[in-house]
Amino acid sequence: MNKAIWSAWNKGDPRADNIFFGDFNTTGTGASGASRPSFATVLTAAQVTSYSISSAVGSEYASWVDAAYVV
Repeated sequence: MNKAIWSAWNKGDPRADNIFFGDFNTTGTGASGASRPSFATVLTAAQVTSYSISSAVGSEYASWVDAAYVV
């Protein structure tokens, strides 16, 4: 994970007040030993079951999200 990605998101920055960054089971070359920002929440398998794409962006997501990219 590239730390530069997090540089715009800082606790106390009003632009990030309503952002929830949840991370679950991230794998791959860039994930090994990655440092996450202080505001990131690493979710457990039990916690992740309460989240879905529709709970994050709304139930009408299928009209504007290309399903080929949904994992």
